[in-house]
Amino acid sequence: MDNLKLIFNNLKDGILLIDKQGMILEANESAKILFNLPDKSNKITSFFDLDIDSKIKAAIREEIISPNNRMLELELSRDTAVLLLHLKPIYGRDNSFLLSAKDITKQRELDTVRRDFIANVSHELKTPITGIKLLADAICQSPDSEIATTRRFAERLEKETSRLVQLVNDLLDLSKLESLEPKFEYFDLAGLLQELGDEFRQKAAAKDILLLINVDKKMPFFQGNPEQLELLIINLLDNAIRYTQPKGEIKLNLFFKKQKFIIEVADNGIGIPKKDIGRIFERFYRVDKARSRKKGGTGLGLAIVKHVVQNHHGSIKVDSQVKKGSKFTLSLPVN
Repeated sequence: MDNLKLIFNNLKDGILLIDKQGMILEANESAKILFNLPDKSNKITSFFDLDIDSKIKAAIREEIISPNNRMLELELSRDTAVLLLHLKPIYGRDNSFLLSAKDITKQRELDTVRRDFIANVSHELKTPITGIKLLADAICQSPDSEIATTRRFAERLEKETSRLVQLVNDLLDLSKLESLEPKFEYFDLAGLLQELGDEFRQKAAAKDILLLINVDKKMPFFQGNPEQLELLIINLLDNAIRYTQPKGEIKLNLFFKKQKFIIEVADNGIGIPKKDIGRIFERFYRVDKARSRKKGGTGLGLAIVKHVVQNHHGSIKVDSQVKKGSKFTLSLPVN
């Protein structure tokens, strides 16, 4: 019996044994936490006297009176937890019921995130697709003699197509980051940053922006996923260039401190309002939707950055002031 009691008390789901009047005869530790049962008390407590939502009490009372083996999904008003409840008569023991309670709060939150994600994807895809359709129609209806008009429409068509391709690529990258366990290996992180920095220096120069790179080449090799780290740096530098004005400056730094690899990407661009900093890593969240779309962003770059950092058990800090610039500091531990 001791082993059964041990198993009973260590079940993740809450389990209650109640009678037909709702009196609690037995409860495991998870149930005591979920329903806030009195601790260290030998007194029999009624389920209907607990400090829980009246909807839960009413549903359980109805189920006791007329059992039909239903699954009930209800919310605890006390702490917004969502519980999946199942009340089942105990055969061979009259007037006794087994009530199981499973906390599905996180599952419901993920379902909400997925729904929002699908809605946002549909909205983001609709804009370039509609633009492509309209431009294609305009080209088809344009007389052959209007070469300049056709060229202008074709250029816009190419721009919208590129945006659509980038959005799909970002969605695929984000999906891989969330679903696949990254394979770690030792590689030269300093060399990777230097190589990417050299590539982006030309892109920055095209916008009359100075990109300064400060990388300690003598630091140890980093254990991580090189493809993911490359994706992270590309998105951070791309963001910095996109939101920095001509004559601006961007700094890419890498150093090793207290057994951590520190990556810094700083710019003196348009900056981020304080109220938005906490949300910039959300998928499709844009500080200024009109400006972001005009500059070609997909709204997924920083979400990708966040997932790469999480996959490497690191952290990310953002310091920013409007019209003064932003600084992203990534701390990646030695794995």
